[in-house]
Amino acid sequence: MKNENYFVIHGWMINKLKLKGKELLIYAIIYGFSQAPGTKYTGSQRYLSECSGIPRRTLSRILDSLCKKGLLIKEPKEINNITLNDYTAIIPEINSDDAKETEIIVADDLEDMLNKVNQI
Repeated sequence: MKNENYFVIHGWMINKLKLKGKELLIYAIIYGFSQAPGTKYTGSQRYLSECSGIPRRTLSRILDSLCKKGLLIKEPKEINNITLNDYTAIIPEINSDDAKETEIIVADDLEDMLNKVNQI
């Protein structure tokens, strides 16, 4: 992840979806790419792994878990005989009070961010 890039953890992701730790990080990153109608995360698992510091094997389990919970839609596609997956975050209906509940976490580095997110 570039120094100027960021993702947002909204309060409703914690309070309404009951996400925490690594699932919260991955959902928030994918949500950032797929929050507008018709958009989806088309990046690689490698990117998600590098952004979150989560090993790819663990990342696969997290993505599967979020799909099983109905929070992500997985869309396989084939490019040059290789199957890749796009993901769309399912955006729950929230009221305006929920939208105001955004958690602001400031961290010095990725390790510090992971520690703070795991404490949520």
